[in-house]
Amino acid sequence: MLWPWHNSVILRALIWIVIVLLGVVASTATEQDLRIHDPPCVVIDELIGMWTITVVIPKLWAIPVLVAVAFTVFRLVDIFKLPPLNALSRAPGGWGIMLDDLGASAYTCGVLQLILVTGKW
Repeated sequence: MLWPWHNSVILRALIWIVIVLLGVVASTATEQDLRIHDPPCVVIDELIGMWTITVVIPKLWAIPVLVAVAFTVFRLVDIFKLPPLNALSRAPGGWGIMLDDLGASAYTCGVLQLILVTGKW
């Protein structure tokens, strides 16, 4: 028997929150161990960022070229730290590591929505 909430949005949101919090904890520990802010070996932030995009825009998987566009936009926004991402990245510890990529996800979702609304996808 499946739990009545096995396919619920609430369950998925709770899982997302737990993974984000685990990412913050792991990122903080790695940052402290290496004594480097946002060390390049930490990639949980990019993973959660891309995962967030695919959850918000599930249609993305049906259009392979949009997956490539999403990844490219996400990386460019993350690299160039458009405002306010530069401020988010300065949050203490793992919060800064995770928040700027979640912000990059939000920017990317906005761009993808514009593409989907104006294009013939």
